[in-house]
Amino acid sequence: MAWQGDAESVGVWNGLWYAVVADEESVYLRSTDPADNSREIVVKTALPDDTSDCTVSQLYFSHSYIYYTISVFTETEVNYGDTSAMSEDVEGVILVQVDLEAETSRELTFEDCREITFLGGCDSSFAMIYTGVNTEEEPLLSAEEYYAEQGSVEEAYAGESYFNYESEYEYTHREQELRLYEIDTDSYELLTTDYVIASDLGRTCYGDVIAYVTRDKESGASDIWLYDLLTGQHVCLLKTENIMEYRLEDGKVICNQKLESGEYSFWYIDIYTGAVSQIANQGASDYERFSPDLETNDYFVTASEAAPQFLRKSDYYADDYENISGIS
Repeated sequence: MAWQGDAESVGVWNGLWYAVVADEESVYLRSTDPADNSREIVVKTALPDDTSDCTVSQLYFSHSYIYYTISVFTETEVNYGDTSAMSEDVEGVILVQVDLEAETSRELTFEDCREITFLGGCDSSFAMIYTGVNTEEEPLLSAEEYYAEQGSVEEAYAGESYFNYESEYEYTHREQELRLYEIDTDSYELLTTDYVIASDLGRTCYGDVIAYVTRDKESGASDIWLYDLLTGQHVCLLKTENIMEYRLEDGKVICNQKLESGEYSFWYIDIYTGAVSQIANQGASDYERFSPDLETNDYFVTASEAAPQFLRKSDYYADDYENISGIS
């Protein structure tokens, strides 16, 4: 009964196992009852006819809701100078919201969207980052237009220089909106249009509080923010530079900062008191000695190794990693 097939993401809620599975025509959320191995399709989302591929985010659980996103790709033939190749591009993102208690669901479709990042939710609202690309002021050149301007170029593979141009364009023209969606009214409030970093490495919501980082693309100036979904209160926890990744665990924002030397320093900030502490990390400055990805009452859990590893919170804060244990 543990076998879930070619599942994109799995999770557990109220004793049931949930898995998202994709085929050529649809993406569906399935529940499994481990008591008798009975299975049920909870939500089925049909993919557009011209879909060549799709990717599904992890499952996010919040107040009896499940959230996940489906990025839809289409494939086209592109001419790169004297050669051609097939190219896949994101054509939009579908956000699926499932109310497990009411047994209802809805889909929000965002066309011409590069990415949707779910940050967290409460009973009445949820926060997400909408990522798109501004092509109005300076349109993105097609491959044909790009090579017509560049003339003859030497490439290790077909489209190498255009790929680099397109990647740079996507970064410099990327626009983001931090949106707060009201569940009952099906409307949203714009919280910020600053360039927002949302970590894929760990939790971005703790209780009803979400954390996010804004960063200036040129200077690297970074601000760590908290937003309370219930009260609407915004608090800036820390102003610094080059925050790269963060996670919310044990009532703290745990983050790493890239220094001018290229090395890293590691910090945690108490979300209730604002107290800032540096993690000694046993002196290592090129990697995180232990990365808290989940927590229990007494332990941190890391998923960065081949198998889950555990460390007491008291040992983590004391910079003592001798008692790391794992499952083989």
